Amino acid sequence: MHNVKILPDSHENENPPVLLGTSLSIQHKVGHTWVERSLRSAEWQINPFSGALVVPRFGRERAFNEAASMMFIAEHTNIPVPKLHCRFEDDEAVYLVMEYVEGVCMNELEEEKRKIVEEELQVHSAAMKTLKSKFWGGPSGIVRCLFGRLVISLY
Repeated sequence: MHNVKILPDSHENENPPVLLGTSLSIQHKVGHTWVERSLRSAEWQINPFSGALVVPRFGRERAFNEAASMMFIAEHTNIPVPKLHCRFEDDEAVYLVMEYVEGVCMNELEEEKRKIVEEELQVHSAAMKTLKSKFWGGPSGIVRCLFGRLVISLY
């Protein structure tokens, strides 16, 4: 379900490349911009093993919480986070439009450089553990648990 296939780079009159295969969202890279959107109900996938429909849990709320988390981390830490340009809803989907940041996989780094990145990640992880939101359920406050019941607050 989480296999990923990257289509080749787009040309001027073609659709942008799409990251396919996740059961949660669809992503597009357009120049230096990354666009992520939640799946519409018509795009929900069928589990190839059980034949059951895979409905993303809290797809809309998850996208709003991701946007709020990015802004919260950028505001309260020095952890490098892609700049969130905007988030919006259209045609049953939530869109996040953010800066695209080039990078390399950890396994592609030389040992010495990988150790430097690992040390940086430990510092960032420690910073994340100190963060506290004033909302239950994350910075957006949309999904939270009250008295053993799940509550979804939509603005």
